[in-house]
Amino acid sequence: MLSIIDKARSARYTQEEVFNTEFVTTEFVNATFDRESDLYVIKPDLRRSVHFDVADALSPELGERLEAADIVYAQHFLIHLKRHQAITAFNNICRLLNPRAALFIAGIEHDMLINLTRRNNLVPLAYKVEEIQKEVGVYGKGWPYVYWGCEPFLTVRKDWQRRYCTVFLKS
Repeated sequence: MLSIIDKARSARYTQEEVFNTEFVTTEFVNATFDRESDLYVIKPDLRRSVHFDVADALSPELGERLEAADIVYAQHFLIHLKRHQAITAFNNICRLLNPRAALFIAGIEHDMLINLTRRNNLVPLAYKVEEIQKEVGVYGKGWPYVYWGCEPFLTVRKDWQRRYCTVFLKS
């Protein structure tokens, strides 16, 4: 896992890494990266405001270990924890959010997501929910036969935006 963090800290990516999804636009790439030979390098102004670290989301000292942040990215690991551990980790992660911060979260049981986001005063960002869910679903093939599978996206479900949202804002 540290190699992933080291990669993020380096802020240098190949063309394949930058354009690995259809949702990346030329405008985004031009605003985010400078070119160095065959690499895409995150612009210095953006790098200054980003910090990558590794910590134990189950630790009660998580808030002392990491600073509160405007954006917290915690995706695709809670589903691998036991239910009570996932709840503890989610609540610990929420303590890291500054007022009006954004939490990027995926890979948690939908009923837990609904309850925990409500309990932690998180509001779903209803922006491209279906498109993002479809991309997240690429990693979750096999539903309902595997525990990490993603259920089909259904707008007829009650509270579907909160259920399928992957970005929440702290109110």
